[in-house]
Order: sequence, then structure tokens, then C-alpha cells
Amino acid sequence: MIAAGDEVVRSVADALAADLLSGRRDDFVARFGAELRARAGHWFDNQRALGVEAATFSTLPGGLTGDGQGKELQRTVVLGIRSPYDDRGSLPGLSYRLTVGSTDGVRRITGFAPTYVDDPMNCDCVLEVTRGDEVAVVSRRDDSTLQGWPDEVAQKAGRARDWIGERLDGTGLRAPRGTVVFLASAPYRWFSSAAAGTQVSNGTFSLAEAAGRYPGTRASPDSRIVLMLADSAGEVLHPWGAGAIYAQDVLVHEMTHQLMTRNSALTYKVGEEPLALWTIEGIAVAMEVLHRRNGTDRNDVYPLPDDLDNVDPTWIREHVAAALPDRTLLYQQDVRERNNWYALSGTVFLYLADTEGTRTMLDVARSVYSGNGRTPFAYFPDPDREGATLAPAAAEKDWREWLQQRYVH
Repeated sequence: MIAAGDEVVRSVADALAADLLSGRRDDFVARFGAELRARAGHWFDNQRALGVEAATFSTLPGGLTGDGQGKELQRTVVLGIRSPYDDRGSLPGLSYRLTVGSTDGVRRITGFAPTYVDDPMNCDCVLEVTRGDEVAVVSRRDDSTLQGWPDEVAQKAGRARDWIGERLDGTGLRAPRGTVVFLASAPYRWFSSAAAGTQVSNGTFSLAEAAGRYPGTRASPDSRIVLMLADSAGEVLHPWGAGAIYAQDVLVHEMTHQLMTRNSALTYKVGEEPLALWTIEGIAVAMEVLHRRNGTDRNDVYPLPDDLDNVDPTWIREHVAAALPDRTLLYQQDVRERNNWYALSGTVFLYLADTEGTRTMLDVARSVYSGNGRTPFAYFPDPDREGATLAPAAAEKDWREWLQQRYVH
């Protein structure tokens, strides 16, 4: 039996979703208390600007505060919203804490805020969407430092999608329906918890799935990309020259993460990592390096930091036999050292691309993402036995020998 409080919150959540889907802005905003209406209007406008194909606001089981007889009820709700860039059938979203109060017998929303991670749509600002081929670039209208960037990123993201898509035949990987990129000109908390601190780098962030029997308990196949356009000194890059090359590199990297998230069978538990971080970053680095090799961007204008060819040979000699990096090494504060470890991680997959081809490299990546705790070395093909794989220790040995021959001078 559903409690009276649950019925109230679900009714309000359903009404909000229906208003959003149908574009009834006045009705949506009127459901909020006076102090929240301006922000609710911005939130509505921002979501509609990106596009709404489906919307379901699902209440999570348990955790209801209030019984429906008092003046206030609280419940965590997954705001599942499918944009034109998300897979059909999915309802990706974030969890919000919805508070419903009563004044003179009229139910109003008196609290509406992200529960676990921050939402860029939830701002006292107007977001603009610049559209490309299967791409949406989201930026703040009032951020003059981003002038010229939305169009540039839309074009470069489209190129990255095309380049990645051309390499998927025969790999078993399915391309995401579209890509949504948020532009950042300063440290941000979007899609991150307050406990994690502000983010100063690029990222690809998974969303929660609002569809299904247990909404919010599993990851959506869809994700969002944040492109950081400020350098370490806080200055926003120019959308040409080195800045434009940097953006193209990052988009290939992050859209590879998006591709693997779309095809992932990994399960997540709090405090656990389903794969070693060097594996996750390694395939994205490899695609980034391969794209640069196949493109026209000049290394003398902006050397790719994640390419081991651009790393100090002394560092390579000192680390060629080192264990692959853990989270501490990959997320350290020393930018150059961090980039070096990223570059080393990428060579595991570049070895496959150079010896077996890009299709085999991506097929191995797909296999790695098919279950928790897997290592790419378990899927290296045996060159002497068709259809067979090497033992992981033998595969790692072959990679290290290639690494020595390829990069140590």
C-alpha cells in the first residue's frame, strides 16, 4: 500500500515531468513556491533548450520525510530526461531532493536541489545550446570569455564523432546516438559531489537511469562531457591555434570514454573501481594519439602531452619497467608527471593498434568493458593460434618488449 505522503510527492513529480515534456512553462513554474520560481524557470528553459523527448521523474524507494498530514514532505526523485542526443529508450538523469509544502491547502514545491552531484542546468543563468551534427554544445549566455568557442567545439565534436564512428565496424561497439558537451571557463562542480571538491579538468560523467523497476540504482548508457577551456592560470584559451588543437584532442579522448560507457557492462559499488583506472584512461589516450597521427594538427604548435613520443626520454627509460599507474599517480597534482603516466597507459592499447590494427584494439577494449576486474592483457590475440589469446603474463611481456624497442633510444 502506498502511503499518503508518497502519493502526494509522486503526483507532484508526475505533474512536473508532464509540464516539462509538453512545454507548459507557466504551469511548471506555478508549482513552486515564490522564492524558487525564478530558478525553476531557468531550469525549465535550460532543459527545453537542450531538448526533451521524454521525461519521467521517478521517486526512489524509502527515505520519505513526512506522512502527508503535515505541512512538508521530502523525497529523493530521479529526474529522467531524454534529450535528442540520448539513446532511445533511456531516461538519463540526476537525483534531486524534492520538498513539497502546503500553504492554505495548496501544495507547492519549497525545495528543489540536486541530492548527490551538482547539475549545470540548476543555475540562476540562461544556457545556450549550439548544435552540430549529432552534437549539442551547452554554454552560459553571460560568459563572454567563451566567445567563439561554442561553434568551434560543435564542429570539432562532429569531426571527432565521425572519426571514431569510422573505426567501429567489426568491433561490436555501438556508437552513442549523440553527444552533449558543457563548456567550462572556471572550476566547476557539475556532475560531482561537494565532497569531491571543484573540478579543474575535462571529464565524462555517467548519469543515473530513471527507467526500470529500481530507478536511480544503475548507470544510464548516456553520459555528459565537460570541456575545460581555462588553463592552469585560469585564463580562457583562444578558439584557434593551440587552443583549437587542445580542444580537438580532448574531444576525441572524452568521446572515447562516452563510447565505452555506452557499451559498458560494468557494475558500480560505492568505494570500488570496476576497472583499473589506467585501463579506462589507456584506451581514450590511444584513440587521442591515433587521431593526432592521422590528422593535420601540428605537433610544433601544440605537442600532445598524452603521447609518449613527447615525453622526456630520461623519464621513459626510468619507467619503462614500472608497474602501470594507480589512481594516485594518474590524478596527482604534478601535471607533467600525470601526463607522462597517461601516455604510458595509452601505449598498452597503441601496441595493439600498431601490431594488430585499430579494430583489434577496440575489440579488446570492448571485452575489457564486458565485466568488472578485467585487464586488456587477458584479451591480446595469440599471433600463432588463430582465435586464441595469450596468457596475460605473456601479453604484458610482449607489450613491454615493444615499449622498449619503440620508445627507448
